Amino acid sequence: MHYGATKLGRGELFEVIGFLAYLRETVLGPLAARRAGAAPRGVRHLETLAPAEARDLRSTVCGHDRTEAGRALLACVELYRRWLDDTGAAVERRRHAEELAVRYLHGVLARQS
Repeated sequence: MHYGATKLGRGELFEVIGFLAYLRETVLGPLAARRAGAAPRGVRHLETLAPAEARDLRSTVCGHDRTEAGRALLACVELYRRWLDDTGAAVERRRHAEELAVRYLHGVLARQS
């Protein structure tokens, strides 16, 4: 998340948009599929396999706009936290690093306002 926040702070919106797509493909899509009991394959067929999660993922899509990009990054954080907890996946969470990254993102968003 720190990466996305840094790119957002620099105004590199195409980088943020690409990062959001990366998060959907490699992190959120597989979590959503696992949550629905399907094999984790990125976002492939997610609308069919996990329609509720696919609807939730729409909040992680943005246009070329700083405010939308910031909201989409925050949506990624929220979905990651919720879905990871729901799946019970054996992932070592580094909560302190996670909190610092999210705090940094909020700081970037506050400077934009």
